[in-house]
Amino acid sequence: MTEQQWQVLIEAARGVQQHAYAPYSQLAVGAAVLAGSGQVFCGCNVENTSLGLTMCAERVAVATAVAAGQQTLHGLAVSIEGGGTPCGACRQVLAEFDSDLLIRIDDTRESSPATEFHISDLLPHRFSHTPRESRLDGIPADLPQLARAVRLAARAARSGYDFPHRNMLFDKLREELHELAAEMFEGGQIPVMPARVD
Repeated sequence: MTEQQWQVLIEAARGVQQHAYAPYSQLAVGAAVLAGSGQVFCGCNVENTSLGLTMCAERVAVATAVAAGQQTLHGLAVSIEGGGTPCGACRQVLAEFDSDLLIRIDDTRESSPATEFHISDLLPHRFSHTPRESRLDGIPADLPQLARAVRLAARAARSGYDFPHRNMLFDKLREELHELAAEMFEGGQIPVMPARVD
């Protein structure tokens, strides 16, 4: 990113900071993110008397970009009195879209240059995973029963201690496996064997 682009982001962050709703912390925060389209999306913190419902400026800016169809982020500027870095939740959300996103923190009390961080510095061990459903991509299209069976097994495994729901899923899985075995037996591939799912 160019210095001119950073200046645009910082000015936008300072502008939206004025709209922050922070009656409890008295700490107004503004954030501006540059999206892949070249557009700038802003957000400010919105506090709530139920503190867990408070929305941070960084997450509001990212959500605004995503709502506009932008999921590629190039840089984030945060304006905050006294400086400071994004909270843990914001770090995880930012890393979701770019694990090495560059962030500039603009301390509105100081005339010194903004401090700069990569999100990977602030959150070196971010949470990440490959969705289970993506593992079904290799299943041949001519085995839809197997694909359904695997999906049901994955759902059952995720149902945890919700035993009635899990038992229902296992019942469906047992039926799918019976149908699959019957189809394969008709094709002369394998003998039919009783399916058991404990």
